[in-house]
Amino acid sequence: DTPRTDLFQELEAPASGGSFSITLDSYEVAGFRFDGYETWRDANFTQPQIDAGLAEPEADPDGDGRTNRAEFNADTAPQDGDDFFQSELTFSNDWKTVSLSTSARRFYNIDYATNLMEGLWFPMLGNEQGTGVDLSVVDTNQHPCAFYRVQVSPL
Repeated sequence: DTPRTDLFQELEAPASGGSFSITLDSYEVAGFRFDGYETWRDANFTQPQIDAGLAEPEADPDGDGRTNRAEFNADTAPQDGDDFFQSELTFSNDWKTVSLSTSARRFYNIDYATNLMEGLWFPMLGNEQGTGVDLSVVDTNQHPCAFYRVQVSPL
C-alpha cells in the first residue's frame, strides 16, 4: 500500500491493495516511484511544514548537510541536526575498519576498490539488514591503496 509518485507530473496517488494499472498511448512513457518516501515524509513532517517546502526531497530543514531524501534512505530524523548517517574508517596496523550506525529498517552494503579508474568494487558485506546498533567490518587485506563505500537502502 505504499503510495506511488508520478515522476513526470510529480503527483502522488495511493496504491490501494499494493497494485494499480495504467493505460499508455503509443510512445507514451510513465515513471513511478514506490519507495515509501511519501509515507515517511507524512510521519516526519506536519502539513504546514509540507506546504512550506520543508519536506521536499532536496530540502535540509535541520541543517545537518543531509537532504530529506538522504535522511529517508538512511532512516534518520530529518528535523534533528544531530541524527544523520555517517560511516567511519579507522586504521590499526595494516587493518582497516569501516564502522557505521544501523537501522533495523535498512539494508547495508560495504565494498572496497583498489583502483577507482577500473570501477570494480568488491563486497565486504552484502545486503545485511541493520539491527539498530553499530556495525563494524574489518578489512585484513594488505592493499597498497584502498577505497571504501557504504550503501544504504530501505527494506
